[in-house]
Formats: sequence, C-alpha cells, structure tokens
Amino acid sequence: MTGQAKSFAETYTMRSTFWRLLGEAGKLLADAYTQADLENQAAIKELAFDAMLHSLIEHNGYTPDDLP
Repeated sequence: MTGQAKSFAETYTMRSTFWRLLGEAGKLLADAYTQADLENQAAIKELAFDAMLHSLIEHNGYTPDDLP
C-alpha cells in the first residue's frame, strides 16, 4: 500500500498497537525500577531520561541546545 493513504481502520489499528506496546514496555521498566536497589534505580532513571532526550532530538527536530 505504498504511496496510498491509510484507511482510518489501518491508522487506528497501528496507533492502538503502538500505545499497547508502549504501555507494556512501561510496565516492564516500572517493574525493573521497583525491584532494583537505589543505585540501579538512579541508573534506570538516567537511562530513561537519556533515551527520551535522544528521541526528541532524533525524531522530533529538537537540537541538544533546546533541551536541558
């Protein structure tokens, strides 16, 4: 279906799948965080924050100077 607009159903299904998988990933990360000791909790926070910043730069057009 290259070059053609996706139908509403296809778009909705794709977005629904994305949010479901994102929720599952969030649950796994939260479980890992709550089961970790304090040192590893700090590392998980740092890794998650770095991943978010990288995503903003890579996929959303921000520059490193735009972010804290």
